[in-house]
Amino acid sequence: MKIGDKVRLVQLPEDILAGNAHLETLAVFRKCLGKQFKVGGFNEDGWVELHVGNITKSKSEAIWVEPNLLELSPV
Repeated sequence: MKIGDKVRLVQLPEDILAGNAHLETLAVFRKCLGKQFKVGGFNEDGWVELHVGNITKSKSEAIWVEPNLLELSPV
């Protein structure tokens, strides 16, 4: 997986499912589940940056997810 690849969020993070997130955060992740995004970058822990503004209607909104929660989309 590299910057610019198209990926689909196929699973919600365990900590969010366990209730360790604000309701707003949970709502954003649920809206993004199953949707396709371009990889925007990676942090020092290897988590993937996804720009989700097209889903949340907030231009600069992004989420960070573990790569194992993503599936590469066919080109």
